[in-house]
Amino acid sequence: MPLRRWAENIGSWFEWVAVFTLLFILAVTMVDVIGAKLFLSPLKASTELVGFGQLVAVGCALTASFVAGRQVTVEFLETWLPRKAGEAVKALAAILSLIFCVILIWQSYLYGVALARSGEITPSAHIPYYPFAYILAACFASVSLYFMSRLTRQGGEGRDPN
Repeated sequence: MPLRRWAENIGSWFEWVAVFTLLFILAVTMVDVIGAKLFLSPLKASTELVGFGQLVAVGCALTASFVAGRQVTVEFLETWLPRKAGEAVKALAAILSLIFCVILIWQSYLYGVALARSGEITPSAHIPYYPFAYILAACFASVSLYFMSRLTRQGGEGRDPN
């Protein structure tokens, strides 16, 4: 199960990144509100910082949520099917999810390249956009490890606990 272990380790690391990003969002929002209400001077570019923080927090939390089984699943069809057919449906869902993740990795990377070439930056804070496209590609790469591990477990060891 090296793929599962890699997905767990990377997911755990990304989960901590997401936690610290949420703390950063909290701090930025606090400074912005206190600055706006007490000093009549809101934090410049707080909307941009919070938006980028949300992208990083959600993207980084994806793998951890899949590994822990905290994602939404629809098991309605699976409960009516025989065991082998249910496993086939789970395998098909994992294959389709893996394909979707690979497309997202590819497109996020290409978008990051295009943003880097154009030199596009945010209007207030002058933060370049391209690193966040690459972060998103890395997050989907870790999610794809999870789906690959599901496929190898279903192919070799029987029933998948998730």
